[in-house]
Amino acid sequence: MSSAVTTFKQSFWLRYPWVSTALGLAPMAIALSGLLVLPIVIMVVGSFKADQGWSLANYLATIRGEYLRAFINTLMISLLTAVLGGVLGTVTAITLAWGPFNSSPLLTLASVAANWGGVPLAFAMIATIGNSGWVTELLRLVGWDAYQNGFTVYGNVGLILTYTYFQWPLMLLLMLPAVQRFRSAWREAAESLGATRSQFWRWVGIPILLPSMIGGVALLFANAFGAQATAFALAGGALNLITIKITFLIKGQTSFNPGLANALSVEMTVVLAIAVTIYLIANQRARRWMQ
Repeated sequence: MSSAVTTFKQSFWLRYPWVSTALGLAPMAIALSGLLVLPIVIMVVGSFKADQGWSLANYLATIRGEYLRAFINTLMISLLTAVLGGVLGTVTAITLAWGPFNSSPLLTLASVAANWGGVPLAFAMIATIGNSGWVTELLRLVGWDAYQNGFTVYGNVGLILTYTYFQWPLMLLLMLPAVQRFRSAWREAAESLGATRSQFWRWVGIPILLPSMIGGVALLFANAFGAQATAFALAGGALNLITIKITFLIKGQTSFNPGLANALSVEMTVVLAIAVTIYLIANQRARRWMQ
């Protein structure tokens, strides 16, 4: 009897392998549906709701005035920190991969820094380069007051420095595998043909690493574009960012308008989707070179 049941079970799973696949994927499908798909649907539907009923009024409001300026400012800061972190992270990855250094301690520190954000990071930046931060006070002792010369950690420049703090190590972690898979034979072949170091990087090194760099920068852009906690903890409403505008619209600190908040969120989702798509395409092209 037991052997017959065992045979039935084995034959069932062999005849219907999709059942086991469906059971294995069911928890993830339920989680994605409830935590990603359904909220996006509710957000899109809510973005068309206005005081006068169903309309495009919320989207029209996003392309003028303070919300347009906030969107452009968020785009510029995200792009600048992504490029800055991308360049610094790539150079650091090349230095660690090809230099005579023990990279383990720095990689551990980079892993912590890349995941350190929100209120702790904002507090650390204020304590370091704030109005009474230890670096600010140290500079005052040597005769230079950064805040009297126009710098403030509570503005766009301070936010760029704060974002770069975690963008740089994140790019390092993203680029290091690509740099480590870089074949030494390519360098040796270029040198044997008489190529200088600058020619090697111009015609061989950068073109090979470029897809990985583009993918990394796209991911950094998405990381900065969707950030809210760090900026809000750093300066509150003093920063003109779209995520902070959405926070105020939802909490009603200036005006309660969930429809407009949904419209801004939909536009942010589109931008983030484009950035992630660029990352996926660039990452796929990078894998072809590194196989």
